[in-house]
Amino acid sequence: LNCRDLTLKQIYNIVILYQCFEDLIYDFAGKERKKSIFCVPIGNTQYYNGFKGMMLGGETYPFWSKYTGLNLRTLHEYGTVEFRHLRGTKDRSTIFNWMHILYRLYNYAISRDTGSLEEEIKQISHNRNYLTLGHNVFGEYFQCLQSPGYEKKMQEDMAISKLFITNKTKEIMDGRI
Repeated sequence: LNCRDLTLKQIYNIVILYQCFEDLIYDFAGKERKKSIFCVPIGNTQYYNGFKGMMLGGETYPFWSKYTGLNLRTLHEYGTVEFRHLRGTKDRSTIFNWMHILYRLYNYAISRDTGSLEEEIKQISHNRNYLTLGHNVFGEYFQCLQSPGYEKKMQEDMAISKLFITNKTKEIMDGRI
């Protein structure tokens, strides 16, 4: 996805919102992709720590491996965020749904104020209304992501997003630490 005109906070929004749905995205794209060394889930990495540092210091993205499902490394060279999840397919419906899922995630993330998005994630994970967040972000395409046990998977993925948006992180980003 073209991200050349986005702010760093909008990129941050894409990352924290994506993390809320990472397992569901892998389920849609092909469960075998989650175990691929060319498509590692970012929830299984320490890249969030580097991303925090980048947000503070205006660094580029060299710490981010191109072999993650959500690849930020391409931002520096091409101005894009790369989603490496989808298995090879000629099925037009799958490709169409995939494009809409990514487009909806992107648009929702970049249209939100960072503080509001963080609060929404905290509140939804608190009241466990995962269906609402899914429909808010993806509209009718959320049904493509509702694999068996999706609420439990979202709960786990949202916990990772919540760790990233903790008060300590906010204090760092606001320059208080």
